Amino acid sequence: IPLNNTPKGPYIPLNNTPKGLYIPLNNTPKGSYIPLNNTLKGPYMPLNNTAKGSYIPLKNTHKGLYIPLNKTPKSSYMPLNNTPK
Repeated sequence: IPLNNTPKGPYIPLNNTPKGLYIPLNNTPKGSYIPLNNTLKGPYMPLNNTAKGSYIPLKNTHKGLYIPLNKTPKSSYMPLNNTPK
């Protein structure tokens, strides 16, 4: 998963709330997910490129900002792409 590279190091932006930092889950009829772009080199998480750097776009809802995660019978998870090194 590409991370935002800043002078302080790479990071995934998280939602800052009174309860702490978190990646909220998006619950849909089919489960929860992070949408990935499918390319010839494999799936990847698209980043928004701005003058201040790249970042993971978050969806703004009435419940707050979130990055959806895949929900499986065992747990929720952020999918990773397995590719040849």
